[in-house]
Amino acid sequence: MDIDWILVPGGTWTTHDQRSFTVRTLLWARTPVTRRQLGTPHPDGHGRHPATGLTHARAVRATQHLGGRLPTAAEWEWMAAGPERRRWPWGEQEWTPDHANLSPSDIGSTTPSSHTRPARHHTGSSTSQETCGNGPSTT
Repeated sequence: MDIDWILVPGGTWTTHDQRSFTVRTLLWARTPVTRRQLGTPHPDGHGRHPATGLTHARAVRATQHLGGRLPTAAEWEWMAAGPERRRWPWGEQEWTPDHANLSPSDIGSTTPSSHTRPARHHTGSSTSQETCGNGPSTT
């Protein structure tokens, strides 16, 4: 399977309501997993687009097929906000279409994973920019 994994160091963070979570060091896919990588063609032939619209059961099977598992809510938040507790995966600035393909961007569908900025290890000033959307959003 052609997936580039990055190491995300673990740590502890506290929510706004003062609950603490400790997250172990993780391996995270640098770019979104595509339908082609899962062997499930998209009805419109968009094999290089992120795999979206999967049921939870299908997502669990897909991650197991890739040798991993779905992240917990705490792990997802840790990756998205980083140890700096950024408001957004890209930082503190408000969303623009350059940051993520969300519904307000008016693109109307997903875009190929090759058109996204890959996630990076998030220590210091680095950011994890691809933990944000590339598909339907409820923003």
